[in-house]
Amino acid sequence: MIDDLRPPYRIAFDNARDPYTARNTLGIENAFITSVSAPLSVTGGNLTIDLSGYQPISGAWTNWTPTITAAAGTLGSTSINVARYIQVGKTVSLFLDFQITNVGTGIGVIFFTVPVPASGSGGGAVFGRERAVVGYLLGGSVSGTSAIIARYDSASPIALNHILGVAGLYEAA
Repeated sequence: MIDDLRPPYRIAFDNARDPYTARNTLGIENAFITSVSAPLSVTGGNLTIDLSGYQPISGAWTNWTPTITAAAGTLGSTSINVARYIQVGKTVSLFLDFQITNVGTGIGVIFFTVPVPASGSGGGAVFGRERAVVGYLLGGSVSGTSAIIARYDSASPIALNHILGVAGLYEAA
């Protein structure tokens, strides 16, 4: 609880709500913040908090237009409902939701281009589900400039009017 909005700030612990307080764990009886300076280093009493490595999530999700293909043959057409991503440092989070509107000759797993190339270490993952007809689960990985998605049972996720929604997380190159 902060008792006053002007320095020095007083940090108080509520014993009624928290009988095993951080105060007891940290050995802090009373703490007064005596200074605040960049890069967000707060010191005072027996308490020091250094947030110099803190990187806030900033920016908005950005739309991108992925290219969606089949492992073999050619997908007739797809309709993208949502394709957006956000990058914080080297971490990329993505969300893709699309409908298969014409199967064409496409068979096998599905590939889609990612918005930011992945690092060579691999390890990125995508997961999701078909959400319009059957509801099966999807899983896959990210490598280079594309991601691969397959059904949970390794069968092809390509079927007319199926809507596939996937989310992914990977390290940018």
